Amino acid sequence: MAPSTIINQTTLPEGYHFSKFRREEMEFVISRTDTPRTEETLARLGCLALRYRAPSAGDAEKTRAEGEGKREGGEEKGELIAWAFLGVDCSLSSLHVEPQHRGKGLAKSVTRKLFEELAKDPLSVGFRPLEGHTVADGVKTRTE
Repeated sequence: MAPSTIINQTTLPEGYHFSKFRREEMEFVISRTDTPRTEETLARLGCLALRYRAPSAGDAEKTRAEGEGKREGGEEKGELIAWAFLGVDCSLSSLHVEPQHRGKGLAKSVTRKLFEELAKDPLSVGFRPLEGHTVADGVKTRTE
């Protein structure tokens, strides 16, 4: 496909918007996976949340005035329905979309947006590499 015909996959259906996580949501995220994770570990990894808020009659004007997905005071609004986390090596390590929101391309959108933001500025998505971490840490070699 020619670059000029590629569709922007980060365009979201009405009512959905990207956001940051709130610290109190980490327990909910952990409850949705069998992969053992701690809040501390998740807080160190780059991540992006996707929220849904059913549109209402007055939302169009409020959204233009306040900015997408924000309420007064800058706090994110809407239900957390999807997320993507990076691993310590910047690979995608966790991706989830709540069952009732699947089939809309949201997993692709949140992944693409996460990597777009990572390419611009790793700190913008909260990515902080673990100090002293290397691929070989804890791996035994044949000579040991």
